[in-house]
Amino acid sequence: MKQERSVSLKRFTDLLSGAQLAITDASLETAKSILELATNSKSLWLSRSPQERKAFLNELLSNQVLGGPIIRYELRLHLLYNIMFLCL
Repeated sequence: MKQERSVSLKRFTDLLSGAQLAITDASLETAKSILELATNSKSLWLSRSPQERKAFLNELLSNQVLGGPIIRYELRLHLLYNIMFLCL
């Protein structure tokens, strides 16, 4: 009985370790992709056609909120970061 628990504990510990490694690998790949996009954002922006730039800005500003007679735009945070990098 004690040996079965030990084997089960070892198995689950190994599964948890494997899952943590997979998560770490996925996180690193995501971070690399974000860093690459951030590094190249200005050149990506400049390489886009005027139509593609307009589509991007429409996406960015598509969150319109009516406040009485005033229309205001609430920027989506992840897209705001893209614009910040474009200004670098």
